Amino acid sequence: MSAVQMWLPDGTCYLAFRGTDDTFIGWKEDLCFCYMHETAGQKQALKYIQEQFHGKEIKLRLGGHSKGGNFAIYAATFADSSIQQNIVEIWSNDGPGFMHEVTETNAYQRIQPLVKAIVPECSVIGMLMYSLGEKKVIMSSGNGLMQHAAETWQCERNHFIVREGRSYNSVLADKTIRTWLDHLTMEERKIFIDTVFDIIASSGATCVSEFNRSLITNLPKIAKKLGTLPKEKSANFNKVIFHLAKSYVSESTDSITKVVKDTTANFMKQWIR
Repeated sequence: MSAVQMWLPDGTCYLAFRGTDDTFIGWKEDLCFCYMHETAGQKQALKYIQEQFHGKEIKLRLGGHSKGGNFAIYAATFADSSIQQNIVEIWSNDGPGFMHEVTETNAYQRIQPLVKAIVPECSVIGMLMYSLGEKKVIMSSGNGLMQHAAETWQCERNHFIVREGRSYNSVLADKTIRTWLDHLTMEERKIFIDTVFDIIASSGATCVSEFNRSLITNLPKIAKKLGTLPKEKSANFNKVIFHLAKSYVSESTDSITKVVKDTTANFMKQWIR
């Protein structure tokens, strides 16, 4: 967890939480959101805001990009009431959501009116897990997952360029992941995530950039590790991958069917006229 305080001309403090760094530990925590109610980073974010602002009459604006947006909402949700009453707004910039057990709490629902969530057209990260409230969709110059990078978000003067809705691929990815997770128990999710990062660790790399620099030499190590997985982990890994593929095919078919039906219905209306 990393955070920075920025003191603004209006006398408020903007407390920004950092998103995912380059380490595999950081990336693994992102995936842990799908089975953990509270991660180590979330605990640190809450501890930080408590230590820095408890008992102080300072107006706060919280925010962050990606996991940083998640941390901002989490810290605001469970901070002392003395801190909550000083929060002006909370920004989640393409930040993932939470387990249902968090979004169903009174504390989470109480701070929702303060949350301003923005996502790019092809958002995937920002649609993970569950959240309440509307999300403002903005234009991005990136392609696919690269739209998650904030520097691709398009602006006019002092505001983002707003779009009417998310792209087809964003909606499909969102539905696929939700359907996929619904078929898995919490234990199966945990075992799969642990297995994936055990496989990656076999390369000896500790961060994404280091792994990518030696991608050609790392792939054989990963293949070898896959072949030596214990029977239980191998079975769970294959099951999870199978359900992911099945969910994608199912949601793709449903989406195509809907498009065909809507197109046919519109054509018939025009033809009848």
